[in-house]
Amino acid sequence: MGAVLNPINTEEILVAAPNLLVLSGASGSVKDSDGLYERGATLHEKRVYYKQIQVNTHAQKLGLQLEDGSWVIRWNLKKKWWVIDSEGLSNKENFNAAADQEVDHPHLVTVPWKVWSGKDVAEDNDLKVESAETYEKRMIAQAPPKVVVSGRSGFNSEINGTYTAGSFLHECRVFYENAHTGWVIRWFQRDRMWLFDADELNDTPHANAELFSDTPDPSIATTNVYVFDGSETLEDKILKVEPFNVIEGVFIQAPDELVVSGRVGYNSSMNGNYKLGKFLHEGRVFYKHTSRNWVIRWYERRKQWLFDCNGLSHKPMSNAQVVEDVGDPTRVTSVWSVWDRSQFLPTPSVRVESYKVYRNRLFHHSPESIFLDCNIAMIHGIYVRERDLRDNNVYYKKTIRGALHGV
Repeated sequence: MGAVLNPINTEEILVAAPNLLVLSGASGSVKDSDGLYERGATLHEKRVYYKQIQVNTHAQKLGLQLEDGSWVIRWNLKKKWWVIDSEGLSNKENFNAAADQEVDHPHLVTVPWKVWSGKDVAEDNDLKVESAETYEKRMIAQAPPKVVVSGRSGFNSEINGTYTAGSFLHECRVFYENAHTGWVIRWFQRDRMWLFDADELNDTPHANAELFSDTPDPSIATTNVYVFDGSETLEDKILKVEPFNVIEGVFIQAPDELVVSGRVGYNSSMNGNYKLGKFLHEGRVFYKHTSRNWVIRWYERRKQWLFDCNGLSHKPMSNAQVVEDVGDPTRVTSVWSVWDRSQFLPTPSVRVESYKVYRNRLFHHSPESIFLDCNIAMIHGIYVRERDLRDNNVYYKKTIRGALHGV
């Protein structure tokens, strides 16, 4: 008569095994085995087993019960191998994938899993079984800390921006959040696609844009994003999702703020302060006026920098333009041509400068202090130039010394 397994030993075996495993990298005949697995409450053939589970907090909130997958990871005592099986628990030697290694738990397997294709068996080096903790750390470490979405104009253009990776996984993948807008990029396991969602992190299949690409993170997808345009979801061939570190140099080299000056008459509202955008437009930085809808944007097709009073777009229309292939508009050395009701006219007086360059230029042409000789005591005195500008002009403030001595 065989030895009876002590219940205490059973409990020790269960406790020693991680509660959750993640199977990833599956493809072909076993692609549906990907996902989260929960440890069984008992042993199977003297070892722990794991059953695929579905996690959906949205369904839980609605009181819905989701049917877990039939896939299991189990031990086969006779063959002494770990088995990934789509038919649930059994003592059969049949398998969808197997690892010929006698270890206590399936996440300790170090040899390649052998996958049955329906005709033959082949090793799959991409298929991994890991503890949920190990998997989470690996996925977050491998994914870029930030991604930049750019190129969308018109409906749902709010999708553009810089997104930061979350500190945990969502449906077994990294997710990204735009802290300024609340938009997220999240994985939807059921349909194996990335969703761009204005409604923050959730588990629903509804979103503003879709990316059908089964990749560890959205920045390495090679397919285009489909975006809802107000009536239907259409492919956007211009929209890009890129790791921030790849394009970080573009942002670093461009000034954070610039000043446009020198335009008088028609389109003089282009003058003023502009802030650097948080994403790229047609592969270059853009600038947005701090108080108006004006932008300075790159138009790739004609290699032009454009001033546009209507905001970002991919259209060739503009209020001012220059043809010069440089990284940002402050590097332009050619003369800007400005629309003057009937035609574009070269306007040498228009300057586009970084705020620092603009300020230094004004300071260079203005004295550090001035003296006002006035019969009114409150006005009479010495005025010293302030360190910064006010309304893009130098500003002088009366000194206490001048007031006390009645200069």
